[in-house]
Amino acid sequence: MKNSKILMILVVIVGVLLAVLARNQEKDEWENTEEMMAEYSGDETKILLYFSDASRSKLVQEYRYVSLEDIRKNMVETILKELIQGPDSSELVATIPVGTKINEVLQEESKVIVDFSEEFWEASDDQNLALQRIYSVVNSLTEIKEVEEVEIRVNGEMVADEKRI
Repeated sequence: MKNSKILMILVVIVGVLLAVLARNQEKDEWENTEEMMAEYSGDETKILLYFSDASRSKLVQEYRYVSLEDIRKNMVETILKELIQGPDSSELVATIPVGTKINEVLQEESKVIVDFSEEFWEASDDQNLALQRIYSVVNSLTEIKEVEEVEIRVNGEMVADEKRI
């Protein structure tokens, strides 16, 4: 009886450890800005962006190399500009409409406030597409460990205040 309890506890512990390891392997978040910058090749570094799949049913990750100098100047703006540019892969779809501009970016401790131009909400009648637009920004910016919350504004008016789940 005592041996079966010990065996059961060991099985549970192994199961929990395997689940934690699997989750850590799936998560591509860098531990800090320096670690992200270490993922570079020459004068470029790798960032992680989120775009819509071809069916526009979910967000998909896309890695991209960007200028290390741009990341050092303003990492958040660099990521946002790459999102606006759209995906490199022909299998993915941009979530942010062409012509969207960044009016302002503010950072308050672990919160980033992004103010976009009115183009951000163009053609956003579909609620799923609107949510993908918001979460592509939130997920891409929260890949930076120091960013825990993202507030999205359009011409100064708040439209979303989201934490990555």
